[in-house]
Amino acid sequence: MSHTYSQIYLHIVWSTKNREKLIKEEIEEDIKQIIKTKAKKYNSEVIAIGNTFDHIHVLIKISTKTVISEMIRELKGSTSYFVNNSGRGNLFWQNGYGVLSVSLPAVETVEKYVQNQKNKHLSNDTIEYLEKINL
Repeated sequence: MSHTYSQIYLHIVWSTKNREKLIKEEIEEDIKQIIKTKAKKYNSEVIAIGNTFDHIHVLIKISTKTVISEMIRELKGSTSYFVNNSGRGNLFWQNGYGVLSVSLPAVETVEKYVQNQKNKHLSNDTIEYLEKINL
């Protein structure tokens, strides 16, 4: 088959080491840009990124060729490397992560959830299974 059609969406969540509040406002946009750039390397498209001070959510459409664990390792590694070498703080991620498949009808709902992370956590209006980081 010369052409492949896929719609594979994942909701990925990972936290800072020991849930320390290391994701400062002044580095958020840089972290998001790095994630978007690295995702392209894996022929994947970032739909939404959201965070609080101690964890990050990414909704992404991945390629059928993407090795999920390799991509996540690079997303985490490149963001911490950048922050740790930029002189703007320290960023260390936990070893694990959470990843959930997202059905096409749920993409819009998950996208809004991811984009509104700070408000969701401030109002204590989180969805437990979308917050799973380590089981």
